[in-house]
Amino acid sequence: MRVRIRLIADGGTRIHPSLELADRMFQLDPRAQACAIKHAVLLSDGDAPPADYEPIIRHMVESGITVSTVCVSGAKFD
Repeated sequence: MRVRIRLIADGGTRIHPSLELADRMFQLDPRAQACAIKHAVLLSDGDAPPADYEPIIRHMVESGITVSTVCVSGAKFD
């Protein structure tokens, strides 16, 4: 079975809540808990409201979760 997910941009990047959700899912999902590698991929144009990222990033690091970021540039940054 193939699962295809389509991502749709609809205004603004909420990075901090997304990192919190990813962290929570890694902690709560039994399949994620059993994974040898815990890795999240963050897609963003980087245009996000300021936030205190250090505590959530620190917790993810301590939990063995790595994060890659991918900049998806829009017309605003051309």
